Amino acid sequence: MAKDLALSGWLSSWFFDLIARHERVPGLRNAIFEIDAFQRLTAAERGAHQDRELGRLIQHAYETVPYYREILDARKLRPEDIRGVGDLSALPTLTKEIIRDRGADLLSTTYRPDEIHRSNTGGTTGVLMDFYRDNPSLIRKEGALLCFEMWAGWSIGRPLGIVWNVGMDMGGTPTWRSRLKNRLYRRTFLLDAYQLDPGIAKGLVETLHRNRPVMLRGFTNPLYGLASLAEEAGLEMPPLAGVVSTGEMLYPHQRSLMEKVYACPVYDSYRSRELGPVAQECDRHDGFHINEHGMIIETEAHPETPDVDELICTDLYNYGMPFIRYRTGDVGTIRTDPCTCGRGTARLDELGGRLADVFVTRDGRTIQPGSLLVVLILTIPDEIGQIQVIQEDYERFVINVTKKPPLTEATRAHHETKLRELFGEGTSVDHREVDEIPREPSGKLIFAKNAMKRVTPPAG
Repeated sequence: MAKDLALSGWLSSWFFDLIARHERVPGLRNAIFEIDAFQRLTAAERGAHQDRELGRLIQHAYETVPYYREILDARKLRPEDIRGVGDLSALPTLTKEIIRDRGADLLSTTYRPDEIHRSNTGGTTGVLMDFYRDNPSLIRKEGALLCFEMWAGWSIGRPLGIVWNVGMDMGGTPTWRSRLKNRLYRRTFLLDAYQLDPGIAKGLVETLHRNRPVMLRGFTNPLYGLASLAEEAGLEMPPLAGVVSTGEMLYPHQRSLMEKVYACPVYDSYRSRELGPVAQECDRHDGFHINEHGMIIETEAHPETPDVDELICTDLYNYGMPFIRYRTGDVGTIRTDPCTCGRGTARLDELGGRLADVFVTRDGRTIQPGSLLVVLILTIPDEIGQIQVIQEDYERFVINVTKKPPLTEATRAHHETKLRELFGEGTSVDHREVDEIPREPSGKLIFAKNAMKRVTPPAG
């Protein structure tokens, strides 16, 4: 059995480069190791790289992106005035609302339609927007993602389990060709955590034993929920090198239980659909190492809560729709003291945001925030503003929606139908149109809020 697994891993490693070229990410292997090696360059070398890449991005944006030409001209700036990271504050920040309202003006005129690809996000702030990336940026974004996976024990040719809301990113039934390609290339398999109960958890653990992944990656709450149910049922996990938690806050009690049940280290990771891999813990678990190869991060006092620093990110990879000084809505601080792991990149600390609660049904099932994101935002029939859903009782919900754009009857009906499918026919939904979604004390907007029993860190 071990020999078969080793042979399979060797074959998929050999096919990795071949299939990567076919998938329009040639040189992916080199990108992985380049980004990993970058972490250990000197501060001067990393700073020179960022200044050089930023200069190229600003010049490109001015020449090919109408929105940025308008911004620089209005401020009487030339691209050469932004000589490095220290000059970025001369530019305004970019918000989700600007992207949603000015999306066409943010696209680079350099790329043909087949050279960029569209994605969208609701995020935990509930702002639905479309955004684009140029195809070449995928190589470095994918490289950064896999670099982070390597820190948690993955390597090329080794299987990786993904605990995810499958419906959000995967459509249709995989063909035999796609299954074969995956077997020889990324070797990922999905564990559908759309809902969790003891029976589902048992099936997921059985899937893990069949596929024998070297590591798991997933949203925090599904990973934690699976670990909790596995512990209650006495289910043993297969050997794992590491677990990567992302998308939601990872609290100490969650990490503790997960490391006990999965019997391996848990690495918290900061990623977003818009920006890709931003930062991740190393094996010291002392802050999040920033992907400085492709990301510049600034902090700025939040306009509504000045004692909280919001993270402002500039994506050095994406030329198709440049994200320059993008307001993530997340909060944190930046550390520059050296990490004992030997990586010299700055680290994020006190990272906040990504707040969302798990909802529960009367019969004991848990509904994950990502699942709610899919059914309440990503599948709606009409455009919607910011949204917050509150569970007041097992079958009673309040949905706060900002007034612009107006809430339609079709969206109201969609929400009611989907929540009744999840929580029962007696479910009531009270839509409330508001000027703005109230913020938490941290300064964050919380998308899914369980008012029955909030998910919070334990005292102490």
